[in-house]
Amino acid sequence: MHPLRVRELILRMVSAVFLWAFASFYHQVPGLYGDEGILPVRSVLKCKGDIVHCAFLNEAPTAVYIFQRLLFFSPSQALEATALLGIIVSALSCYFLYFRSAIIYFILWYLYFSCVQVGQDFMWFQWYNLFGQLIVFYYVIVVVVG
Repeated sequence: MHPLRVRELILRMVSAVFLWAFASFYHQVPGLYGDEGILPVRSVLKCKGDIVHCAFLNEAPTAVYIFQRLLFFSPSQALEATALLGIIVSALSCYFLYFRSAIIYFILWYLYFSCVQVGQDFMWFQWYNLFGQLIVFYYVIVVVVG
């Protein structure tokens, strides 16, 4: 098999894993992190700075602040929007070659990292960290080295 085909197959499978992770997370948001959920996400989002500081430079940076502040979503709606954007981007990268670039995989990693940051007890298991590290590994080996 040609190395480029192997690379594309690996990237497609990584995109499929992202798609599965975001879809499963999106399904769980209302019960776990909604306003009436077990651990509401509003209790985690406490950054009072500007949007750039909260989304990228905070001790717990997350894209949820972007949706919450720019689109005026509630915290649980912002978390659902983050997961939904992850579903859309990963589905596009799974099906279209054009969407398998370094910037797309960085966006997917950041969206997943954002969900883990606000996921509290339910997202702090070892396999979530392992998945995040695996994505960085694939990013460096497959996308950058190429």
